[in-house]
Amino acid sequence: GITKALEETARDLGVSIRFRTRARELIMEDGRIAGIRAQDQDGNPVEYPGKAILIADGGFANNEEMMKKYTRAGSHTLEMAVGQVGKEGDGIRMAWEVGAAKEGAGLIQLGPPRVVKKKLDKHVTAILRQPFLWVNANGDRFLDESESSFPHIGNAMSRQPGQVLFNLFDHASRKHMEEEGIKAGLGMLSDKGAKIPDVLAAMQTIIEEDEAWVADSVEELAGKMGVDGRRLRATVDEYNASCDAGRDGLFAKDPEYLEPVRTGPFYAVKGHPTHVGTLGGIRINHKTEVIREDSETGLDLIPGLYAAGTVAGGMYGDTYDASHTIGLTSAFAVISGRIAGMSALEYLGK
Repeated sequence: GITKALEETARDLGVSIRFRTRARELIMEDGRIAGIRAQDQDGNPVEYPGKAILIADGGFANNEEMMKKYTRAGSHTLEMAVGQVGKEGDGIRMAWEVGAAKEGAGLIQLGPPRVVKKKLDKHVTAILRQPFLWVNANGDRFLDESESSFPHIGNAMSRQPGQVLFNLFDHASRKHMEEEGIKAGLGMLSDKGAKIPDVLAAMQTIIEEDEAWVADSVEELAGKMGVDGRRLRATVDEYNASCDAGRDGLFAKDPEYLEPVRTGPFYAVKGHPTHVGTLGGIRINHKTEVIREDSETGLDLIPGLYAAGTVAGGMYGDTYDASHTIGLTSAFAVISGRIAGMSALEYLGK
């Protein structure tokens, strides 16, 4: 809706929009922005003169080389970029090439765990994200499973071996999901208390894809998961003791979600981290002016160059907490873009 309104206003003001024209290089004259070199839809080089340029191309989520170099994204994280198309990092690269300072290139909007599946299945997703017993590839717990902030979950997963989690539960928990419903709701995807008619049937496709398993014992389940059986057995025993005591001494998990893994058959679902884009790259000031890499004070700028939205670094810490500040990147894109326009007008003396 925002894009449509802005585009209509731009056209009314006589703005020329060049589709399928890829920016390639910033033109500098006497240390100032003088224009941009691009490539049109037929591959021909074109140049556009301009004393002020705003970079706002949304980051580098689709550039595998940059994602591997600057972020902790694993192979499946790269595959499961949500809502990211054509974001190759051209704007950030061009800014760096003319001496822009780097800021926040390593931060991505990590999302909740998902199974590797082309089509998102709400039952499978609900099963995977229930706060049962989550372990890493070593068979160890690594966070409070009742943590509801999916960026925090994604952040924790990105630091685990193989960047995966396994969600373990037993037959009693399966029957609870079927007869009484899930304990943890997933917002618009599944309500708390929603019933999954047949958990095993819902899992069948990912069982066939070797992303979920069923076994008669924890040790057998560990073998199918590729996890050390003795280590997983120790983790399960420790967790069950916490459930019996009604207190999680390791991560202080909400007692409401302390369900033991004790009654066979036993189930496990494998989860991989997702992401919804990158969150930095270019250092800016409060007027969205791009700061030079060699600036010791932060006051030395590249005259005429601005950066807005998710190519601008420094807005966030090490996690984008979308669970509690959802829409923050969209809001920052709109506001920083407006500030950039006002700053450019001031620079041009208009």
